Amino acid sequence: IVYMPEQKNLTNYGGTMRLGLHKIELIPDSIAFKIYNNTSLSRRHRHRYEFNQNFKEIMEENGMKFTGSSDNKKRIEILEIPNHIFYFGIQYHGEFHSRPGKPEPSFEQFIKASVKNKSKRKLNF
Repeated sequence: IVYMPEQKNLTNYGGTMRLGLHKIELIPDSIAFKIYNNTSLSRRHRHRYEFNQNFKEIMEENGMKFTGSSDNKKRIEILEIPNHIFYFGIQYHGEFHSRPGKPEPSFEQFIKASVKNKSKRKLNF
């Protein structure tokens, strides 16, 4: 994780975050596509960090998929590991999209995966 390139040389960070609603393009046949049932979505942001692209290739070689991007594929928004129980990372603030009785879809899928896999693991504390 690194500062966004436009943030690197700033010394005064007041009012410099990446804020607001941004459109995210999803890759078909991904977990993200299955969760959102769409090729795009818009989500709110409030940060100044992003995935360090210098590590993208090695992460992909080891099974990670980058399945959501914004700003013409310049920024990674969603990453996942398809063969994991539920390895799904988001850059945006999903909690801003949740409402009582209607959670953000990725949160809902996380809970469903947890419940489904609860009986498969015995935790020793």
